[in-house]
Amino acid sequence: RIEIYRTLHVYEMSASSEGAPVTLAPEFDRDCTEYTAQVPQGAENITLNLQYPHENEDRPCGYYMDVTCGSQEKRLEFVNDTLLPVELALDPLQKTETIAVTVGCQDSAAKPGQYTIRLEKLPPVTAEFQVEPAEASILVVSELSGQRAWPDDTGTFILMQGHSYRYTLTC
Repeated sequence: RIEIYRTLHVYEMSASSEGAPVTLAPEFDRDCTEYTAQVPQGAENITLNLQYPHENEDRPCGYYMDVTCGSQEKRLEFVNDTLLPVELALDPLQKTETIAVTVGCQDSAAKPGQYTIRLEKLPPVTAEFQVEPAEASILVVSELSGQRAWPDDTGTFILMQGHSYRYTLTC
């Protein structure tokens, strides 16, 4: 017996967390189904941008994507060739989390495509600056997100691993 079916794929996938891009490893390829990504341990959410296969107007099959992370489950319905963002809350107490993406179709001849992203959470690092004169101010900004990092009460900056920062000293 020969069984013929088509396997469905995500056509484009990218991610960001709190305004900063998140790199998928390996780089996204619709035929690769296992990915890893790193986010700061304190990240509260991640946003995936997903693109469906192209819908055939003569024979629509009713594409959908199911996205899960922990106890969260979200279903995305097909919207032309638009990248669909889906935001997922992250658990800051977990060191790793897994996101599953299933692309499916109401057409029974199609086999759902399964993708997995394993999120590794990186602990923050601290940075202290010793400047002369002591009342000089220092501005630290993330190159990825453009957001300013603020020092705590002791003057220590909490920075995220894997991010590049620029600093400016003003006397």
